[in-house]
Amino acid sequence: MNVHVPDCYLVDDLLIFGDITRGVICQGIDVSMPDQTNVEVDVLNALESDLRTFLANLQEGERLQIQFYKDSDYGRELERYQKITEKGNMCRFSRRHRTERYERYVERMENDRLIQSNLRFYISTKIQAAKFRAGGFPRRAHYERIVNAFKQSFDQRIQIGDQLLKSYGGGMRALDGVGHLRELLRYFGPSLSKLYLAEDILSDPHANLMQLARAGSASPLEGADRGFFLDGNYFGLLALSTMPKQTFMGMMQIVTGLAVPNFRVVVNCYPLSVEKEILKTEEEQEKLERSTENKMGRQAKLRVQAGMEKNALRVRRLMSNQVIPFRAQFVVIAYDQTKEGLRSKMAALKGAVGKLGGIRYYEPSWEIATMNYYNAAIPGWSFDPYDDFTHKLDDVNLWIFCRSVGRRKAIWKRLKPFTTAKRGT
Repeated sequence: MNVHVPDCYLVDDLLIFGDITRGVICQGIDVSMPDQTNVEVDVLNALESDLRTFLANLQEGERLQIQFYKDSDYGRELERYQKITEKGNMCRFSRRHRTERYERYVERMENDRLIQSNLRFYISTKIQAAKFRAGGFPRRAHYERIVNAFKQSFDQRIQIGDQLLKSYGGGMRALDGVGHLRELLRYFGPSLSKLYLAEDILSDPHANLMQLARAGSASPLEGADRGFFLDGNYFGLLALSTMPKQTFMGMMQIVTGLAVPNFRVVVNCYPLSVEKEILKTEEEQEKLERSTENKMGRQAKLRVQAGMEKNALRVRRLMSNQVIPFRAQFVVIAYDQTKEGLRSKMAALKGAVGKLGGIRYYEPSWEIATMNYYNAAIPGWSFDPYDDFTHKLDDVNLWIFCRSVGRRKAIWKRLKPFTTAKRGT
């Protein structure tokens, strides 16, 4: 399955996809969400408002990718724990119990019974800068200034998000070069990432990260199974083909709360121009007004009147900055070392997705389509041309739908009307 994957390089701890003169620059963010169990509704509402503020800071032309994944990779933490046990000054009783705990947790990790949740944000934008011209700054200094300008812009957004989450017990932290490579290793080689450290692999600062991270070539599954085989694991994939009519706080807890390891939810989203959305809504309103001049039945008039009221409300909300229009693509990926394990995980994910307000999913059967969705979900890569099942929705729906944790209490107080677009638009 030969599907194009962009080259990726590290420059000043930022990801550069393609050429530095006309490629895509990206900053990964390690996000620590606060614990929202047994939290008052007012606090959840305030958290939602603050997170929407983070979305509002996305500039036109920028894209945000949200990566939530569960795995059992506690190898680094357990090895560090064991080194302290071996070299620390402690009594035999403590050493014996620490060793027993280390061996017990290692066994659980190897059997995928020690699960952790991870949340990453990636802000990316296309590099639009003047080409180097002789007579000014040296070539190296010229491109360093370009990268530094983007880095300062990303750091500003990270500081805003960190301050917003700190009051709730969370935070945001920028990923460095090793952190970026570690995320790519987990994505392309979940088995090899447990054997090789990103610090050891990243010996050449100018190396192509895609070549370092990819564990091999993917091969399609045969028979009735859908997906592909890569790095000793069987992969399955779903794309959300429809959106729910309403959303509520903690909605994705149905999926993210599954006690299933080794799955990932990826959201690629970007803001739309408010002015263009207002013009489109006004054009639609003019068409409805012209249709009222023609003779039509009572039922048709009621539908037209309802459409006109809806458009008027949307224009008011857009002009008052109550909502920000977005487009978003949702991809769910799971993997397992056995076909039976993958089938079980995919069945659990399909069942959970089906409970999200009647959402429908699409499971590609053609291997090229499967790999296209897989490449569109690469950590940090939000500008993939494969944008099938990209939906139009407002930020109030997007953020509630993308949140990795939450609760489902007092749902009736937080229902949000939903707007969707046709497939591929």
